[in-house]
Amino acid sequence: MDEECYGRTDTPLKLKTVFDLSEARINEGCGARFEEAFLWFVQGANNVRDFEFANREFYAPYFEQHPYIFENYLLNYMFQNLFPFGRIGSADFIRQNAWGEYLQIAIQYAWLQALLVGTAGFFKRAFTSEHVIQVIQSFARATEHYPHVLASFGTYLRVRDLDSLKGMAALL
Repeated sequence: MDEECYGRTDTPLKLKTVFDLSEARINEGCGARFEEAFLWFVQGANNVRDFEFANREFYAPYFEQHPYIFENYLLNYMFQNLFPFGRIGSADFIRQNAWGEYLQIAIQYAWLQALLVGTAGFFKRAFTSEHVIQVIQSFARATEHYPHVLASFGTYLRVRDLDSLKGMAALL
């Protein structure tokens, strides 16, 4: 695989995506807890330098000691949504193919991971599991229960030409 095309996260693109998606949710009225999590992100890593520092110094060490957190989140998502087939009959069901289901989980993972990097940057050495839980819970409430929000992810990615392996590699 060509590392130039697929091996590096595009941090400016990732930050723009997090700002775009988070601001859209906040403007729709997603709840105070998600707004607080987004504020932590903004204060902890609102530019490339701060994001990369927070990732390296606070986020990565925490998740090296707690790797099961994202594993549990992603497995729960997969079971809840019958990934990659979607859950027909669910109020949250969006008819799409396996690639569309992958894009759903990938964009949510990239967004959530970035929010946690910013939160780690905000709290620094005081970053704890309580912060992680609050960010994950508020994120899930702000996104997973709203079919129009879930449907908007595919549109967001398509319009920006990110609905490809290269686009996902840049965000992940």
